[in-house]
Amino acid sequence: MAESTVAGHVKASDYVDRINNNLGLSFQRMEKLDSARYCFEQVLNAAVRKGNKEYEANALLNIANILIRFKEYEQAEQNLRRALSIYAETGNKNGMRMANTNLGTVLVQTERFDEALQAFRDAEEIAVASGMPASLAVIYHNEGDIYFKKGQYAESLRLLDKSLAIKEQYKDSMGLARSYNAKAGVYNRLRQYDHSLTYASDAMGIARRADNVDLMIDIYGNTLSALVGQGKWNEAVETLDARDILRDSVFVKEKFAAIQELKVKYETEQKEQKLETAHKTIRQQKIMSILFLIACVSLIALFFIYYYFQRKKRQDHIRIVKQNEELSEYIGRTHKTREVLPEDSDTGKAENGNGVRHLAEILSGLEQLFDHEKIYRTQGLNINVVADKLATNRDYLSKVINSSLGKGFNEYVNFYRIEEAKEILKAQCNGQHTAYTMQQIAEKVGFAGTSPFYTAFKQIVGVTPGEYKKTLKHIKQ
Repeated sequence: MAESTVAGHVKASDYVDRINNNLGLSFQRMEKLDSARYCFEQVLNAAVRKGNKEYEANALLNIANILIRFKEYEQAEQNLRRALSIYAETGNKNGMRMANTNLGTVLVQTERFDEALQAFRDAEEIAVASGMPASLAVIYHNEGDIYFKKGQYAESLRLLDKSLAIKEQYKDSMGLARSYNAKAGVYNRLRQYDHSLTYASDAMGIARRADNVDLMIDIYGNTLSALVGQGKWNEAVETLDARDILRDSVFVKEKFAAIQELKVKYETEQKEQKLETAHKTIRQQKIMSILFLIACVSLIALFFIYYYFQRKKRQDHIRIVKQNEELSEYIGRTHKTREVLPEDSDTGKAENGNGVRHLAEILSGLEQLFDHEKIYRTQGLNINVVADKLATNRDYLSKVINSSLGKGFNEYVNFYRIEEAKEILKAQCNGQHTAYTMQQIAEKVGFAGTSPFYTAFKQIVGVTPGEYKKTLKHIKQ
C-alpha cells in the first residue's frame, strides 16, 4: 500500500505550487490519476527550479504512487529512491518511512521479495523509533503479504494479526477490511475455507458500506476460491456473476472518469496557458515601463547636459566677443593716436634721410587708404598695390606695418575687413541690412568667399560670424 504526502508550510510566493499540490491530492482521491500526475509534475519542476528539497521529495513520492497505480514500476522505483535520498539528506524521518514503505510495495510487484522485506523493515525501524504506531499497521500488512507470496503462511498470518490489532485500536475500518481479505486469501492457501469465507464476509460488509468497489472485487475473488474449494458450485457461479457485473460497472465508471479527467486536464492546461500568457504580458509591460522610464530619465539628463554646455558655450562666446570688442576699441584708438617714435625712424633711414617724416607719411597714408577709402574691400588686395599707392616699395611698407602696427600685411587687411563685417552684423541685430547674406557680407568687405571669411573671422574674433551674431542678441537681451 502506497502513502501520499502533503507539502508543509510555504511562503506567499509559493502559493501556485501549494495549489498544484493540493489539486494533485484531490485528483488522486477522485481517481483522476492523469490530472493528479500532471499537477505533481508541475510541483516537481518548480521545486527543482527553486531548489526546494522538501517539495521536490514530496512531489517525487506522490508521482511514484500514481506510477504504481499505472504499473510503471521501474520509473516509480527511480522516483522513490531519489526521494529517499533527499529525505535522508534533509533528515526527514517521516519522509524516509513513507518512501521505504512505497518502495517495498514496488519491489513486491516486481517479485524482489527480499529487497521488499528490507525496505519494509527499514520503514518499521523508523516508525518504532519515531513513535508512529499507526503506520506500523500498513508495514505489518505489507510484510504479511510478502510472506504470503513466498508461501510462508504462518508468518503471514502472524504479521496480519499484528496489523489487525493496531487497526482495531485506531478504528481503521478500511484497513481492517483489507487485512480480513488478506487473511481470507491465506486461509484459502491453507485450504481452511470456512475461515476464509468468514474473513471474506467481514471484509465485504465493510467494503460495501464504504462503496469501495476495487476492494469488493478482490474480496469476491477470495470468496469464489473458497466456494470452489468447498464444491459449492451454484454459490460460486452467483459470486462469479456478481463480480463480473461489478467489474463491468467499474469499467463504465472508469471510462466515464477517464473522459472527464481528460476534459478537466484540457481545461486546466488552457487556464494555465492563459495564466502564463497574462504573466508574460505583465512582464513585458513592466519591462516596457522600465525601459520607457529609463528613456525619459536619459532624455531629461541629456537635455540638462545639453542645456549646461550650451549655456557655458554661450557664456564663453559672450566673454570672447566682449574681449574682442574691447581689443578692437583699443586698437582703433592706438591707430589714430599713433606717434612716430625715434626708434621707428631707423626703418626709414634706409630710404631717405628724413626717416621720421617719411614714416609718418606712410602711416597717415595707410590710415587714409584703410579708414577713409576702405581699400581693403578690394578682393585680391596685395601689398604691392598698397605700396604703389603710397609711393614706396613693398619691403619698406611691410616693415612699417610690422614694426609700427604689430601685424603682417594680410593680418592688417583682414582686421579692417572683419571690423566692417562686425559692424554689418551689429546693424542686422538692430534690424538693418537684414537682406545681406554671409556670402554678400564676405564679398562686400573684400573676401572672395565665405570660407576665407569664416576662417579670418574665427581667427580674429574667436567665434564664427553666426555665433557672433547670436551672441550679440544674447548680450542685447
